[in-house]
Amino acid sequence: MRTLRRTATILPLLLSLHLVFSAGCGSRPQKRNIVLVTFDTVRIDKIGCYGAPSSATPNIDALSREGITFRNAHCQAPITRPSHASMLTSLYPRSHGVMTNRDPFAPDIPFLPELLRRAGYATGAFTGVRLFAKGGDFDRGFDFFSSPV
Repeated sequence: MRTLRRTATILPLLLSLHLVFSAGCGSRPQKRNIVLVTFDTVRIDKIGCYGAPSSATPNIDALSREGITFRNAHCQAPITRPSHASMLTSLYPRSHGVMTNRDPFAPDIPFLPELLRRAGYATGAFTGVRLFAKGGDFDRGFDFFSSPV
């Protein structure tokens, strides 16, 4: 069950990364919108696109129908900050240095929001997790950042 929860945690990142890397493919000159939604903790059997009653998560289910749904994905760390650092850098925790929820994020490591901003994207983040408070190290690269603190 723990593996299923981890799978649901990184599913949105994998979708977003696919969109980032496929945006330059083909002949479309337009940039695609990228939306990354992460859950700190969720049971996969409570999400409609993974088998829960469709009314349980209608918005997530709609994103799944219009995008890509991964059935087999793994997180690099079973805790919030290291896992999100891995999602936003594509590095293992030992490489980006965030091993616990208290570890700072190194300013010299490229961060996905910074890379997207440099590529001309408008970036924004809305978080309900105090571990990613505004003015901290995870708000780098966002044009707009909203947090509970």
